[in-house]
Amino acid sequence: MLDAVKNRADLGDLCGILWSSPNNPSWCVLDDGELEGLGEICDSYGLVAIEDLAYFGMDTRTNYFVPGHPPYYPTVMRYTALSGIRPT
Repeated sequence: MLDAVKNRADLGDLCGILWSSPNNPSWCVLDDGELEGLGEICDSYGLVAIEDLAYFGMDTRTNYFVPGHPPYYPTVMRYTALSGIRPT
């Protein structure tokens, strides 16, 4: 998936990337490696990373249900040069 995104970004006509994770109806969930790769691509090409978190917290394979305590919900924000506070 990352190779396809990078190849598309190489064309030079993108300003951002939008994705949903978890995704409906396939319930595809991007892992940390994929999120990190998307973050690197967005930083390298100056693209805006847009996460659709409509199903935030609904991936029940890991318990993310205690706010402010690890494990933290997977997000591209950990892997981009976004301004503001980054989760650790």
